[in-house]
Amino acid sequence: MQLFVWEITRKITRKITPTLDELRASPELEIFKSSEEDESVIGEIFAVQRKELEEETAGLKGEAERVAEEARELTGEVPF
Repeated sequence: MQLFVWEITRKITRKITPTLDELRASPELEIFKSSEEDESVIGEIFAVQRKELEEETAGLKGEAERVAEEARELTGEVPF
């Protein structure tokens, strides 16, 4: 019986070890650990991500305006 339990334990360990390794290496785990130590970490991360999204949005709007202007020049019509 002990051998059977040992084999099952070994098989389960082999199955979950890669998943645990991925979890340990994930940035999400680091964020979680940091936020447990200092709750302001989440707010700081949110602020950085918000700024990045705002910058990306501004860039995409500028690109859309350039494409619209190019379309107007090529067709003489307003594209949208």
